[in-house]
Amino acid sequence: MSIRLTTWNINSVRLRLDLLRQLAEIQAPDVICLQETKVMDELFPHGAVEALGYPYQAIYGMKGYNGVAILSKLPLGPAGRRDWCGRRDARHVFATLPGGVELHNLYVPAGGDLPDPEANEKFAHKLQFLNELDLLDGGGFEDGLPAGSLTEPGVNRVDGDERIESAVLGSQAAYGDGEAEAVILARADVPADAQAGTPLAIASDGPLLLTANASLSDRTATEIQRVLPAGGTVALLGGENALDAQVATDLEALGYTVVRYGGENRFATAVAIATDGLD
Repeated sequence: MSIRLTTWNINSVRLRLDLLRQLAEIQAPDVICLQETKVMDELFPHGAVEALGYPYQAIYGMKGYNGVAILSKLPLGPAGRRDWCGRRDARHVFATLPGGVELHNLYVPAGGDLPDPEANEKFAHKLQFLNELDLLDGGGFEDGLPAGSLTEPGVNRVDGDERIESAVLGSQAAYGDGEAEAVILARADVPADAQAGTPLAIASDGPLLLTANASLSDRTATEIQRVLPAGGTVALLGGENALDAQVATDLEALGYTVVRYGGENRFATAVAIATDGLD
């Protein structure tokens, strides 16, 4: 049987669902291989992809970077994922097509602009990746599968020197540029409002960031501008004793819409988040 296959470096599957729809309608491939899906597995838009006519999916994703997926109109047999170079960086997923054909979808490291492994760590990574695939010396797959290590989803830690930086690193791990639907912002010095706001961040599909009380922290402002398009909504958690009115002023000056969920104390703020933010 013949199979029509398309491969595409999509650079964020969630941002480009409409373009993926156009590809499915106009080109109508049987199988689509995507690279740089930039989404962790639990947030992959399975339903939207199935609605395009691709109910069979093999994915390997991570927060904000890399990620590969095989989307198929045809049933997929045994599937899996593999890691290379000792990194769990979501670059290889494979599945079996009808007729026993093994399909391997890989996102090979780009290597950067300088082709010198000693001066350019990214290029060294690319060469190591290809060497481990055993492609450079004319080798191939062993027993139908590459010789790398099978992996399952794991836990990755992100931590900065202090709370604001840790929150920014978490945002960068979860969201690519312009991918957030909103931003949730809480005070950095006391964790209660941030803890109460976690469900709101999940429901809003946006990161939970932290800032100083009196004004918007520069590091946080930079991350908001990276992750949230201008005109988007930033939700402040807590009353003005928690986050001063100047924080809202700073955000509005950057072109964002500001809403506030707050009460006279942390308990009232948690109730406001649940009743007004999660209604």
